Amino acid sequence: MLGMRSLTKDEVRLISESLSLRNRCIFILGIRTGFRIRELLSLNVSDVVDESGSVRGMVRVQRKNMKCERESRVMPVHEEARELIRVYLKAFPASGDAPLFRSTGTADKPVGRLEYSVFWRALKKALTRASIQDKHLVSTHSMRKTFASEMNEAVEGNIYKLQKLMGHKDISSTARYVAVNEKELFELVKNRK
Repeated sequence: MLGMRSLTKDEVRLISESLSLRNRCIFILGIRTGFRIRELLSLNVSDVVDESGSVRGMVRVQRKNMKCERESRVMPVHEEARELIRVYLKAFPASGDAPLFRSTGTADKPVGRLEYSVFWRALKKALTRASIQDKHLVSTHSMRKTFASEMNEAVEGNIYKLQKLMGHKDISSTARYVAVNEKELFELVKNRK
């Protein structure tokens, strides 16, 4: 999403501490996999837990739940996210094809798949509690942007590797995630021998 920014490590920690267990699990899984919020909310328990009940090391989002429905995408799951999933499923047990992230349910609407708007409202409240000053520049897409920023650093700016991690078909989509430090570029040219 144009105009949204990535989060610093301190902001991730502060926001995470301000979220409920379920919402923290969504938030950290988003930051650690780069999946879009729609993709995260589409996950079923069987997508993240194997037949023995262990949290998988890899998560696959089905093609039908991907942007443009081109192909499914598989990502390794960082240990921090795996641990949160373990804790979450211990507190809120479910199995099989049940939605991983569920609503709490009401008399009018039974427990079901969590809706985007519910998570978005929780995130907005967490931004306030975490004292994020420019919260109008932070959205659910900031989780994906944070992943992109961290991975860009990890792949040392190799945009082709980042493209693969982001699941982009077109490299120009990936390029929009990478901030260019113009001052750094000018110094490179200026100091060139």
